[in-house]
Amino acid sequence: MFKFIAIALLCIVSVKADSVVVTATAGAATVVSTNHITVSDITVTASTTNVTTVRFFDSQSLTTYVQAAYTSFASYATNFSQIFTNESGVLITNTFTGVATLPTAVSVATNTIPTLYTIIVPASAQRTKIVRIQTMRGLVAVASSEAIIEVDYIR
Repeated sequence: MFKFIAIALLCIVSVKADSVVVTATAGAATVVSTNHITVSDITVTASTTNVTTVRFFDSQSLTTYVQAAYTSFASYATNFSQIFTNESGVLITNTFTGVATLPTAVSVATNTIPTLYTIIVPASAQRTKIVRIQTMRGLVAVASSEAIIEVDYIR
């Protein structure tokens, strides 16, 4: 029984918890982490007299991505007509039903990465939220006005 408790305590101690504090400027992407992390809680302190909204994204630096141009194909039901003159000089008309495929060019598009979490903080106030967010690429925050962001996470 003692071995089981010792192994359990050893496993708990081996988890590396860490914290990072960053200052976000209004409208700019602020990099919180560039690694895969599991966020345990977030504290946002609004440093202006306006309501501050902070959005978090799973990214290493950007909040948008570019979808390259590609060709899309649409299929639709239609009728085909074939008209010809046979050896006897008679005009023959044949009508067939079928499926036609039409290629369409889709242009380049810039899209926003989906938001992982949003925190709204009253003017000149502080808000702490206990969350469970796992990132794959990193963590980027975008604030509507200046704020101090503290993120506690586990690697």
